[in-house]
Amino acid sequence: MALTRICVLLLYFMVLCATVWSTQQRQFRSFSSWDNFHRQPNICEEKEEINEQEVNVTTYAPKGNTTETVKVEYEHFTKCKETETSYICITRIRTKDVNKTYIVKRQCCHGFMRLPDASGCLELDLKDIVETMTDLGTTRFVELAARIGLEPKLREDNFTIFCPSNEALIDYEEDTVSNEIPSGRVYRSTDLQNILNGHITEGYLKTGDLEDELVLMSVRGNSGIRVNIYNTPEKIVTANCARIVKANNYARNGVIHVVDTVLPIPSQTVADIISSDPQFSTLKQLLSEAGLVQTLRDLRGHYTLFAPTDAAFLSDAVQPKLLEQLLKGDGCVSTILKNHILPNVLCSTAIPHHAGTINLLDKYLTVTRNEDNKLFVNNIQIIARDIVGINGIVHIIDGVLVPSQADSVTTSLEKNKMIEIVDLIDTAELRSILDSMKNATFFVPSKKAIQALPEGMKKGLKENPQKLRELLMYHVAQPIVHSCKFHNNQMLKTKIEDKEIRINIYSQFTGFDNRVTAQCARVVSYDNDICEGTIHVVDKVLIPPKKTIMDQLEEMEGFDILVHLLRETGMDERLRLGYGPFTLLAPKDEAFSKISESVLSDIYKEKEHAENLVKLHVLPKMICCAGISRLPFFHAQEVRAMEGSLLPARISHNGKVRIGRAIVIECDKVAENGVIHVVDRVIQPPSPARPFHFDFPSSMFGVFV
Repeated sequence: MALTRICVLLLYFMVLCATVWSTQQRQFRSFSSWDNFHRQPNICEEKEEINEQEVNVTTYAPKGNTTETVKVEYEHFTKCKETETSYICITRIRTKDVNKTYIVKRQCCHGFMRLPDASGCLELDLKDIVETMTDLGTTRFVELAARIGLEPKLREDNFTIFCPSNEALIDYEEDTVSNEIPSGRVYRSTDLQNILNGHITEGYLKTGDLEDELVLMSVRGNSGIRVNIYNTPEKIVTANCARIVKANNYARNGVIHVVDTVLPIPSQTVADIISSDPQFSTLKQLLSEAGLVQTLRDLRGHYTLFAPTDAAFLSDAVQPKLLEQLLKGDGCVSTILKNHILPNVLCSTAIPHHAGTINLLDKYLTVTRNEDNKLFVNNIQIIARDIVGINGIVHIIDGVLVPSQADSVTTSLEKNKMIEIVDLIDTAELRSILDSMKNATFFVPSKKAIQALPEGMKKGLKENPQKLRELLMYHVAQPIVHSCKFHNNQMLKTKIEDKEIRINIYSQFTGFDNRVTAQCARVVSYDNDICEGTIHVVDKVLIPPKKTIMDQLEEMEGFDILVHLLRETGMDERLRLGYGPFTLLAPKDEAFSKISESVLSDIYKEKEHAENLVKLHVLPKMICCAGISRLPFFHAQEVRAMEGSLLPARISHNGKVRIGRAIVIECDKVAENGVIHVVDRVIQPPSPARPFHFDFPSSMFGVFV
């Protein structure tokens, strides 16, 4: 077994080394052209040195059950990346006295361009910005610039211009409703000045210099140009959600990027866009209740808000009760609103057909575009898109995105078609009580678990609502406990006084094949978050234990011999007083009749024999049947008895649980301090191992004599 593990580890290590070597080779091939390229003529190098504040650099190394903090005295690394126009290396040096970052950018000098397969940068025949825009066909922008006297400045100063195409400007001029531009393509000079200046920023900026969520200050002065970069997988670059359709057009005194629409000029934050529009009065109130107004007003943010209108909240898709709860500040209003907010800007042009994006709940939203160019988010239509704010954008939607995390427990169960447990909840008149609970963990029996209950038991529960209510409330624990917080023998307090749920975790390989049980019922679905709680689905109904192992065994029929032996050896007190947890492998009386009379006589006469036999049937830990799994032949599962022997535990090919040579015929009779498994035979002490001996025939060595 050890040899097999070593072989697997060696194979894994060889594959890992091959992968790293292959990656390094690909990186070398990708950048090798730049390694020689930057030595060619007409390559400009920009260097930046950043002195950073002293930062305590620590690593955390576990040591036993404590955490040791180790200060790193030295750090030096370089990371390089290649863009379509430049090669950038960032070097970080951090020592006891120095904390600096060096950035080196190499690219063709302005007026030169690197062409595919070229040995250097080739000189371009450049004109000024106005002439270059004319050659590009963006003559309408040139005409408007001349009208307000901007043309001389565009010929002399250095600018980067996000220039709308002629078609984009014509569409904008004719859109008299949304932009309030007078018809006949007539602008007030002040408006035109703001519009054009909102497309211009100072300096030379190629697309290789742009980064996602970079905000450039326009020459207008009080508005920015937000850059976003998407890989869909085609690379899309936008400026205030206008797509760059023709990039990196070099002029003698700048760079021109042609965009497909006029850039919106943002003047409000996302929060202000909502508060100033009367169709969002409900959303405005809910954002305030959820404490999200300041978040959406933060100028450092990059947000996308899918904004439901007042009509959307009143639609049939939103339950009146839910809306009432939301307006009162209940109903997980923060969860619902965070489902509408992305921590990044998602422009509509970045959605060719289908896109998945993560919201503030860390959950996926799906945005799609149909054949009619209509956009939908989780099947709710976007009726107005790309309303650009200072710190993000707003898309208006005609519905409300209610996540499963905002459902009540019964709503969640109904959505998942777990009708059987919902019927029991209604019979016990617990719907409103369970739905209003906060900070709760629900262990919900699966559909099969409810169906597996004996008919007599189900009938009795329905005829006795109080008993049913106690059973169901035993499945509710507080506070919320997600699976990542589970640990072995964890005891969770339930809504029934003095009753707890024991969590057990079984793993044959570290971090692999983990099995979690709650009162020996296997957890088959974890962390189904709902409003103010979470649901774990289990494969059995949890029955509250009322007695210890010994008390429970004494009430079970057919175990007189085992009870007698436990009492004679004094083990009964350990199994009765609540210590543990223990697992008792309980053979019935008829199982004792299968062993020889002499052995049985020794057990009765010799206390030591009886103690050893009893301890073979007691495991000093909680072993549920669900904790025993089918394992590969090279990794046998074993459990240690209190007597000290290791007993093999496995599930046979026909699905039976075997411990030692015994078959478990009744699993998981859970007690307050452990569990009882009824087995079909008495587990006998292992026979002493005989020494291995092999007599070699003398003739085998005759050839060497």
